[in-house]
Amino acid sequence: MFNRLLRLARRLRALPVQAYYTLSGWRFSDLKSYVDQAIGSEADATLALLESKDVETGRPARLAVVTCLPPDATGIANFALKQLSEIDVAVDVFSQVRSVAHFLRVRAIFAAHTGSRVRLHPMASLLSRDVTNRYERLVFMLGNSRHNLEVYRSMETLAGFGAGDRIVCHLHDPCCHNVVQLGKGLEPGPYLAYLGRLYDNPQLLSNFGSENWQAHKAAVDAGILGIRTLFDVGVRHFIVNSQAAASIVREDLSPAESAEARVDVLYHPVFQPEVSRREAEPHDGSLIIGTYGAPSVSKGTDIALAAVQELRRRGVRARLIVAGFDANYFADGELAKHEDRSWLELAEPTTERELQLDMLKCDVAVQLRRSNLGESSGVVPTLLALGVPTVVSTIGAFGEYGDAVQTFDGYDPVALADLLERGLTVDHLAMQRYVREHSLAAFNAHFLSVLGMEPVAAPVAQVTPLRAQP
Repeated sequence: MFNRLLRLARRLRALPVQAYYTLSGWRFSDLKSYVDQAIGSEADATLALLESKDVETGRPARLAVVTCLPPDATGIANFALKQLSEIDVAVDVFSQVRSVAHFLRVRAIFAAHTGSRVRLHPMASLLSRDVTNRYERLVFMLGNSRHNLEVYRSMETLAGFGAGDRIVCHLHDPCCHNVVQLGKGLEPGPYLAYLGRLYDNPQLLSNFGSENWQAHKAAVDAGILGIRTLFDVGVRHFIVNSQAAASIVREDLSPAESAEARVDVLYHPVFQPEVSRREAEPHDGSLIIGTYGAPSVSKGTDIALAAVQELRRRGVRARLIVAGFDANYFADGELAKHEDRSWLELAEPTTERELQLDMLKCDVAVQLRRSNLGESSGVVPTLLALGVPTVVSTIGAFGEYGDAVQTFDGYDPVALADLLERGLTVDHLAMQRYVREHSLAAFNAHFLSVLGMEPVAAPVAQVTPLRAQP
């Protein structure tokens, strides 16, 4: 009885906070997201129904890949589009329809690049097509953002129908609390109770908070990243993007679960750049430092800002480019209102091409991390493909680039300024070697080998030049 009263008291305590958010308009984005999702689901179902009337010819695909795709503004969507546009086997791809126009565009891209070997289908047709084709492997590309909600739910549904032995979870974000909680439709309290049962940690519920992020933080603080929720769904085969992520998956599972699970490592491929050197802006002779991706304290963007300020204090002609989502907002929070910003360029690119053009402007890139929960970077391989010497932290997946990058320990802006002033000692041949060994062709060959879809064969290397050529 006492525990029930305690849970009731927590819910009552949360009500004023929820009411404030609603009355102040903070819930508008949530409502818009729900409306957009409902419209997309209706379009998805309609396309699936129309598609079911078509008679397909040719040998059915043995492999299905379930993923988000553009227009979803997430790295996984772009990753999947580029990877699957170059894969050498027949694949049925399933993705949630957000916009019919964008869905048909991506379908046309796959058809044009693969000779219709890769076919895109609406998510609503996955269950019926698996009955008809019975795919040998069902790969679910899963991240932790809301874009992956339908991917998670489809994986859970198919596992419930007995497809667990054919499911492979390509896990881009080992910390998966957000997508699992959304996928299961649980409030923070019930989600923490669910985790408490899986991890034998009843104390989790004592950390109950009124918002989802508080529940996720409580779990992470307790050393729980959520991999057991995927095992509980039925996943027994994981693909991750680094050895650090593989260790996290193993350690999050119980010893018995770990012994039953298979974890393969496929490093993030280096995609062919979308820009050339002739598109770069003229260089003014100053030392230009860039940092890319959504800026945040967790990514050490504040350290890069302070390091460039220190260089300028020393008389070095240094400039900083911060390119990523909400760059202006971040800078406003870090710099005084009337402080001189002539040395700072803020950009918020909306396409990969725009981001790469910003990368071409810099002499050195700084990509730091204060913490890492197994996520890898698509930015660092792109910088290497463009021949940009890059500084990274030695944390998690960011410590696995070897001599293709310059590592930096700690978060002292003065020490970073010292490193930048001395100049990096990155071996350009090592950068080229990394790009060659992690080409998309090599990645896809390894990917198919891991799935048992093709015999191991030496891929045709795609050597990206050190710097983009005119």
